[in-house]
Amino acid sequence: MIALALASSVAPISLWAGTSNVLSLDNNKVDNTDFKVFTDSSKVFDIDEVVVVSQPKENFRLRQQSLSSTSVGGFQIQKLGTRDLRELSSYIPNFVMPNYGSRLSSAMYVRGIGSRVNSPAVGIYLDGIPVLSKSAFNLHHYQTSRIDVLRGPQATLYGQNTEGGLVRIYSRNPFEYEGTDLKLGYGSRYYRNVELAHYHRINDHLAFTVAAFNDAQKGFFRNTNTGSRADKYNEAGGKIVLKAKLNRGWNVDLLANYQYVDQNGFPYGKLDLETGKAALPSTTFDGTYLRHSFISGVTVNHTGADYSFASTTSYQYLKDKMNMDQDYLPTDYMSILQEQLQNSLTQEFTLKSNRAVGGFWNWTAGGFFSYQWLKTNGPVFFNEGMTQPIGNAIQQQMYNAMLNVMAQKMMEKGMPEMVAKAAAAAIERLEAYP
Repeated sequence: MIALALASSVAPISLWAGTSNVLSLDNNKVDNTDFKVFTDSSKVFDIDEVVVVSQPKENFRLRQQSLSSTSVGGFQIQKLGTRDLRELSSYIPNFVMPNYGSRLSSAMYVRGIGSRVNSPAVGIYLDGIPVLSKSAFNLHHYQTSRIDVLRGPQATLYGQNTEGGLVRIYSRNPFEYEGTDLKLGYGSRYYRNVELAHYHRINDHLAFTVAAFNDAQKGFFRNTNTGSRADKYNEAGGKIVLKAKLNRGWNVDLLANYQYVDQNGFPYGKLDLETGKAALPSTTFDGTYLRHSFISGVTVNHTGADYSFASTTSYQYLKDKMNMDQDYLPTDYMSILQEQLQNSLTQEFTLKSNRAVGGFWNWTAGGFFSYQWLKTNGPVFFNEGMTQPIGNAIQQQMYNAMLNVMAQKMMEKGMPEMVAKAAAAAIERLEAYP
């Protein structure tokens, strides 16, 4: 199947359920005990898009849990036209992911709780894999079946970085969806988008997904100093999903997700408090951000009669480079170059009951381990706009000091003060221009 996702529609699924009343006739009297007559009282229920996902940690469905949450299905994501969590946050209550000018700054806030620097307070799970680097939080999401936003502390089940909440992102399941999807988009400012995905179910035990995308735009803001667009971007990526259903309740899921970002970032301008309008950017050079991110993992789970077991192992790689004009002025005062290289390994085990103990008690146990290698380079440069005035001031002070010393020595030998200073200045000029 090939679908061109320029325009689409979905038909609701309807379920019919019937109930019946029974009557009996005896000597012109109605008796509801022995004989029954069926009457038509059918009811129609319209349900929204149904998405089935694996939740190895929870004993109850999301709607049955005592927490505040929002779930967005794939059709809703496509209808809203959102491409990342930053855009999706505009439609989810109490969830904010501000646009700070690049995909590097990807802080998330749930009910006002979050962190722009250091360890985040809201975590992300991508197909059951915890995303460790905050610099990789703002991923381009595509071919997604569902996104859950859980509000409030989730550290009991999900560990670190989930004090404020949690975001879970699920890819489409090739066992449930088959075919080839092609999505083309074009918009103002030379926006273009291409997505291609193929879902193939080999047999009842093996299925896979191969998908890729390219997303780019010329930008909206022009740097008045350099003349180029201050917010243009180009990003691309691909992912592979492999799912296997083995015998005796064992399943294996494999994910490999790579994304590349190259963008001009931080298009900041001076705000006029009287008019409330911001001026166009006017920096010495355009700020840039370059990122390579790779998230991979394998999940092995087993579902038995009394318990379920899941093991998730992941490897994550991130390499990025940011170059920013720190003063945001045409004169070159200060700039910063920040580079990161991170490798991460995670291992997570989960064991939960499938039968309630005593008829009401369900339990979940598990462990999480992680190891990270992080190398960061972040020098701040003092450029010509700052160093030249300082250098000129130092040079002038040294010049004056030397003249005073020479004039003082001449005055000690009996030369008048005015004549000594003039002579010292003349000697300095002769030495400077031989």
